[in-house]
Amino acid sequence: MVGMEELRELSRLIKKLKEKLNRLRKEKKELSRQGFTIRYVKCGKETCKKCTQGEGHGPYVYKTVREGKKVKSVYLGKPKDFEEKDREVMEHLKKIDKEIHQAEEQLNHIKRTLNRLINDIG
Repeated sequence: MVGMEELRELSRLIKKLKEKLNRLRKEKKELSRQGFTIRYVKCGKETCKKCTQGEGHGPYVYKTVREGKKVKSVYLGKPKDFEEKDREVMEHLKKIDKEIHQAEEQLNHIKRTLNRLINDIG
């Protein structure tokens, strides 16, 4: 049976993960303000393992540009195609995306575990 201390520990873990996610998302947003974003694209093929079991194809780099009142995303290529300074920004964005993905997976795992424990108790 699960004790209150275990539930408190799970609650602390959830809080820490949410704080980490907020910090990473804020940092990503700041980097994105420079106009760069990284995207993973799904091709739509039913047999594609990258799309069905992962994030998709990429990373691909886009730059956000404003044309009058419209905002467009322009495809720039893969991170390896950039100048050194831009490459550093892209690598950092890639690292942040990976950390966000891992933290989200951990958070979802904890939530599923908590739900399972609650169902066992009830």
